[in-house]
Order: sequence, then structure tokens, then C-alpha cells
Amino acid sequence: MYCEVTLLRRSGRKLKRHELGAPLRGDLTFDEMPQPTKAFPRAMRVLNLYEPFGMNKRTAMTLMEPQFAGIEGQAICFKGVELVPREDGIYEHAQAWLVTPILVKA
Repeated sequence: MYCEVTLLRRSGRKLKRHELGAPLRGDLTFDEMPQPTKAFPRAMRVLNLYEPFGMNKRTAMTLMEPQFAGIEGQAICFKGVELVPREDGIYEHAQAWLVTPILVKA
């Protein structure tokens, strides 16, 4: 689904309306990571936002273990976990996405 995604949290902290950044546009997919790995010992559901990259697409953002959190007007809210890589490891933060579908004319 082609959409705009607005991040509602930063480092786990809920953002005020004036702190929200510009939404990212791309294709949203609901996927499952079926193969357990060392980092993820079980299958996990993920929301991936893919942005155009030349003739291909690349992952712009990923929300781990997404849960439906409600509908706000024309948008859907999902809550989950964001993985943030840093020099001393990978950190997990609470994250929420406000997803607004964009209708594409055929």
C-alpha cells in the first residue's frame, strides 16, 4: 500500500504535535521474519516502509511486532518496537506510526 508514515515517537518518547517531522512516503508491507536468528529466536512480524531507490526499492523504516492501535481520521496508527543501532549495541525503543494511505490514480 502506498502511504505516508509519520513517526509519533523519538527514542521512545511521545512527540508533541509541533515536534512531528515530515512524513515519509513509500510502499508499506506487512511481513513476517519466519527464520529464527541469533538476534531473534522466534518468528517476528514486521511493518516495512520501502522507498523508491532508482529502479529498485530500499527499506526506509521497520517497525517490529506491530500492533493496531486505532484509527485517526483517514489514518491508521500502529505501535511497535524500533531498533536503533549505536556504537555500543542495538537499542529497542517504543515507536508508533501514523499511516495515511495515498490513493494513486490509474
